[in-house]
Amino acid sequence: SPSPEPIYSSDGKRLNTREYRTRRKLEEERHNLIQKILKINPDFKPPPDY
Repeated sequence: SPSPEPIYSSDGKRLNTREYRTRRKLEEERHNLIQKILKINPDFKPPPDY
């Protein structure tokens, strides 16, 4: 699939790089999984960096 249009910050730095999009997708998936675990086991302690 083609890449989305590039988005640049006010100083001209590209914001939506492939790495950024992948990281965001993984963080969202991690968040959803932790929420799912918390519903199953309310005593679950999320990782410190969550």
